[in-house]
Amino acid sequence: MDHAKKGWIYAMVGSFLVGSVSLYCLKKSWNQTNSRKAKANPENLGHLHIYVGTETGNSWKYAEILSEEAKKYNFTPHVVSLSDFQIQDFKRNDFCVIICSTQKDGNPPENSVQFLRWVTKVAKASNENLSHLSYCVFGLFKASDCSNTTARTVNEGLEKLGAHCLIRQGEAEENNIQEFLRWKDDLLQMLPKRVKESRRSKNSEFLEVAHQVALGMPSLEIKYKETSLKLINSSNSYLESFKVVKIKELKRDPENSALHVELETDENYHAGCHFGIFPENSEELVRELAALLGYDLELTFQFLPAKGKPHPFPTPLTVGDALVKYCDLTSLINKKCLKQLSGFASDQKEKEKLLFLSSLKGKDEFKRIIQEPMLNIVDILKMFPSVKLPPGVLVQILDPIKPRLYCVCSSNKPNPNRFQITVEVLRQRTSEGKTRTGLCSGYFESMHVTALFKRVRGFFEDSVFKVPSSPKPLFMVSYGCGVAPFRSLIQELQYLRSKGVLYPEVYIYFGSKSKAKEFVYKHDLESAIVPNEDPKEEFEHRPDKWGEGPHVITKLYTAFSRDQAQKIYVQDILFSQHDKIWESLYNREGYLFVCGPGGMVNGVNELIKNIAFEHIGEEASEFMEQLKEQGRCCFESWGK
Repeated sequence: MDHAKKGWIYAMVGSFLVGSVSLYCLKKSWNQTNSRKAKANPENLGHLHIYVGTETGNSWKYAEILSEEAKKYNFTPHVVSLSDFQIQDFKRNDFCVIICSTQKDGNPPENSVQFLRWVTKVAKASNENLSHLSYCVFGLFKASDCSNTTARTVNEGLEKLGAHCLIRQGEAEENNIQEFLRWKDDLLQMLPKRVKESRRSKNSEFLEVAHQVALGMPSLEIKYKETSLKLINSSNSYLESFKVVKIKELKRDPENSALHVELETDENYHAGCHFGIFPENSEELVRELAALLGYDLELTFQFLPAKGKPHPFPTPLTVGDALVKYCDLTSLINKKCLKQLSGFASDQKEKEKLLFLSSLKGKDEFKRIIQEPMLNIVDILKMFPSVKLPPGVLVQILDPIKPRLYCVCSSNKPNPNRFQITVEVLRQRTSEGKTRTGLCSGYFESMHVTALFKRVRGFFEDSVFKVPSSPKPLFMVSYGCGVAPFRSLIQELQYLRSKGVLYPEVYIYFGSKSKAKEFVYKHDLESAIVPNEDPKEEFEHRPDKWGEGPHVITKLYTAFSRDQAQKIYVQDILFSQHDKIWESLYNREGYLFVCGPGGMVNGVNELIKNIAFEHIGEEASEFMEQLKEQGRCCFESWGK
């Protein structure tokens, strides 16, 4: 190879190396510059929509000036003509700017007419809620007119819808750019700080929410709050659903009704267990709340992931589904909720009142105004109409719907694909004379009245009541619907009887107010009593005709407290038979199960303790603890 060719090759290689080094240095310098810029302004402040209403184009020029300046503060600006105004897009804004002009005759620009009509009439008529929106308005007018009607109308309309004005309304003649620049500088000195404060506030208290998202499966990685006795499972559902197939009324007393509910299942369950139910709010109540707050019930949303913050329930879903399925709209509102709602009251007097009611000083007034009338969230929103808040925040403020536990009153042995529960309809009278029905019992009562049966979400859970593994004396004491788990145990005993296993001593004690109105499961109990021709004992109940069986109940004792002048309770019957009960528990490894309202259950518990103390003195407490540990003395109660 000649020297000329070699020289050319060396020159080419040298140029390549120099170019590569230069490019590397340039790239490194560019990266360092960008890195310094990123460190100087590390936080992207998100989207800033600038809406423009203009006839001649002057307002558009001002919007572009603001847009270019906003970029320097790490906003991503979008200049949008009001002719392209979309309601749902506008409602998703947290912050926005509106720059609009007024024509010489005082009318708005043609491209602003639709927006102005929505702000002043349509939104108000549909109870729109813009409490989450912070905005500011700048208006331009002609020197010969000196009127800024359009901007003032927009400002007043947005304030009435609950939106918060960031700074004073700006006004200037069309060619007075200096006034606009001063207003723009004031806005940009304050806006970044407000956006950052808003983000910190959201992050510290509420999960952020994305709207208009596609419906689909919730993420399997999300952790949820424990709102039930059983964790939300990791699949796409909020526990299993069960089909209601039959409902019938158990009591003849309309003031104290009870329902027998039959459901389908493909899960295994045990006699005497519990069924936990997540009830749902009525659609009428949800629509009423939505009207008060201006919610679109079809709007979809999703909680955004936040480190260390569990989600209250799975999303994405619609606002309507969230309010129906997961938020308690019927229970008494609590003080924490009142305090949080106060932050969304635009009326200062309402804000102060809510804060007072949630304080220690306001406890007496809280009791009189909120607790005794049993006000729920809908009542509160009617009482404090200036409270307006986004649905994604409200669903985090409200208490979650907690499961209601009901005793299963059937055995899976005769029919493994169905089970039954007993639902006593809870009614409470308020200080104002109104009647409040319990959420879950009202849920089933509505199905019964309308005959529109739904699938219910729930789960099975073990109970303390179980048929003894070997035949032992068994005493079951109940009041009213407390007999439900014992009905399932009786069905289990009947099944075992058909298989040749006999429990020779089974005593049922049933109490209620009235034999005619409240003798729950009378036929089921009577048909299972062993025929007996011996003289009838005191308090013993016998049917007019012996049932077909299988016969597993040795004796049935009843106490209907209001059917005679002197009230009789199951405790009275147990006391009269205390020798038999004690001998069975102490010497024969017998079992005692008690289920009913708190007063009755506590009374029986004290009675058994006193009987034990009478027989074995100081050892009674230890003996009672042993009975409970062995599952031989079990108590379940509700209420007081």
